[in-house]
Amino acid sequence: MGVLAAACGSDEGFDGPPEAATGPAVADARFDGLFAVNTMIIEGRSETLAGPVVFEIDAEFGALAIETGCGTLLGSFTLLDGGRAGMTIAGRSTQTCDQEAENQVVRLLSALGRVDAWVDNGSGFDLTSFGDDTIELLG
Repeated sequence: MGVLAAACGSDEGFDGPPEAATGPAVADARFDGLFAVNTMIIEGRSETLAGPVVFEIDAEFGALAIETGCGTLLGSFTLLDGGRAGMTIAGRSTQTCDQEAENQVVRLLSALGRVDAWVDNGSGFDLTSFGDDTIELLG
């Protein structure tokens, strides 16, 4: 059994590796950074926040990290120019927290699974859903 590999190419015009990636971002730069949850309405009911909830959004790669009083939620997002949106939570770290904070994280996860739109709120944006959810994020 043998292995044969061949390649063809040229280094003409090659000035070395780029300093930083310059590819297209997955979302507009206005979504990049830290956003604190100001208001959370889940299934039409206003939630009293059990503690700070902060979204860290990476617009270049589509990464999402949400810091809660019970640990970090990790995932990805889609925020399209036309106002369509989606959130996917793929993992979670946990830390000891009270039952009220844990219940809030469970409700937040449920609401994020229903997110289907975003709206500019002037200081950030709101994530909304068909289930009468609104998560107001301020940058």
